[in-house]
Amino acid sequence: MRQRAASWLAACAAVVLVCALGACSGPPRSKFETVTVAPGVSVRVLSGSPSVKATAAPAATRRLTARIRLAGGRTAPSALAVLAPARHLVSSGPLAADGVILTFHVAPDAVSPGTTPFLASLDPATGKWVPVPSSYSAAAGTVSARVTHFSVWTVLDWVRSKIADVLKGALSDIFGPVEAGAGNPVCTTATGGVVTVSDSRPGGGIGACAQSAGQADVLAKIADLRSYPVDLLYPAGTRVQVPATDVFTQLGEDLNNLSSAWHDRVLLPGKAEAGATVTLAAGHSSALATEMDPEAYLTAILGTALNVLASMSGKLAVTTGRILDLLAKGTCLRDLVATAQKTTLSAPSAEDLGAVGFECISAAAKLGAAGVVASLAAIISSLASELMSGIWGIVDTARGNADHVITLSRTAAATQQVQVSAVDSQGNLATGLQVTQTVGHANCEPGSEAIGAAYRCFAGNFVYDPCWADAQAATPAVLCLEAPWSHDVTELKPAGGLAPLSGDGGGSVPPWGLQLSGGQQCILEQGAHDSFDGRVVDYYCGPHLVVLRGLDMTSAQWRAQTALYGSSHYTIGPAEGIAIAWFGIPART
Repeated sequence: MRQRAASWLAACAAVVLVCALGACSGPPRSKFETVTVAPGVSVRVLSGSPSVKATAAPAATRRLTARIRLAGGRTAPSALAVLAPARHLVSSGPLAADGVILTFHVAPDAVSPGTTPFLASLDPATGKWVPVPSSYSAAAGTVSARVTHFSVWTVLDWVRSKIADVLKGALSDIFGPVEAGAGNPVCTTATGGVVTVSDSRPGGGIGACAQSAGQADVLAKIADLRSYPVDLLYPAGTRVQVPATDVFTQLGEDLNNLSSAWHDRVLLPGKAEAGATVTLAAGHSSALATEMDPEAYLTAILGTALNVLASMSGKLAVTTGRILDLLAKGTCLRDLVATAQKTTLSAPSAEDLGAVGFECISAAAKLGAAGVVASLAAIISSLASELMSGIWGIVDTARGNADHVITLSRTAAATQQVQVSAVDSQGNLATGLQVTQTVGHANCEPGSEAIGAAYRCFAGNFVYDPCWADAQAATPAVLCLEAPWSHDVTELKPAGGLAPLSGDGGGSVPPWGLQLSGGQQCILEQGAHDSFDGRVVDYYCGPHLVVLRGLDMTSAQWRAQTALYGSSHYTIGPAEGIAIAWFGIPART
């Protein structure tokens, strides 16, 4: 009997215990509760948590919707939209370690198609907004996120139409108007002939000038006056210098050395200047060319897109530098330009390449803070086809504007004719000359082999020709020059005086001396002359170079046929321009 009673009591105790645990009562009370702190704003907290208050902060979001600055001083609308009034949340005590769920209600029709709104808080130390991973329910019209601190919070969204406008505006910088004047290269004048430049498309996006760089070379300066890169094509032997480029332009430059009729090509960045030194003889011409580089252009677009992304997210606490580094180290852009190299560029293929490029950006951007940059990159990717097809017509126009043929022509400088005399018009020693020796017992006779109307004198074993009478000497004397370019004069004292001269002879004899375009100086040979190939050797220019008789004086720059001497015989040399021809001024008795 006692045993039954104990069993019954135990069973009752078990029932009581179960009921105490809730099996015999109503539903248990939740440990979480959702508290509305402002219209459309609620927080989900642990029951019994410190109280939360929210006040309006309308001024906090003004910077988010301000216009952004693009290159060239232009501005564009902000691509950020504020979907809910900003609220300054304050708690009466510390939040739980794992934070609370903050929810803002938004109007679903205010959300830009294809975008995902997100919560962000204002960092009072930096003045930037810090986005957090958020979830959006279009059905409920809510944006929620787990937050671990209270400050000023709001809901932000990317405005698709404005992103398109911003991107189009930034890309239009690539095809902006030509900057006339300041961007054009400047060249100097120099000896060695007149260099002229002709452009197949004057007034376009390319500026060019050229100058002599010595007797044999011409330095051409080619400036890309637009923002997009172009290829500079040049013939064999040209020495080209171009400035360094950024990572995107370098990626495009990998594809520049393609098979073509040109020897080589190099990428000329936008708003940059290249120097091309070309070997160009007088009377000849050479050509350089520029053309659009589609591959470099595409990579420039990707770089522009990232810069725009950085501008738009600059109002957020998101660093795009890491994204740039990742792209620079990665391979997707190089894969892109490799694909572009093999692709026939058209509007559809441009759309495909653009989409691939923006996917590359998106892939790197996914490593950005809280996935917000990835969200933006996804939007940009969805716009790629629209943007690329929309600007491809401009690309075609740009291709035309970028295609130039720069022709360099070197007109030979006219031969300079110089009149030389050892004496001035009064018969005294000419300015700039000096008597370096005096020789007596000379014998002088009228008639110079060098200049005609002057004296030819002999003293000892030497012949002096030409010589001019010295009017200031107390006794008869002549002043003699060894070469027309010499400044040293020899004074001779004739033993028997001076006979009168007849005729002027100045223009009836060939030049006394020559300076060839290469700088060699040649003196008229006197006495017996050598001959080669039926022509008389008239000028000696050193031990191995001579000028044959018969100067060509039919053009502004006279020309001379040279011959080379070596191994005891002559061989024909090149025809050379004559830079200077010296004539002796007829002497007076």
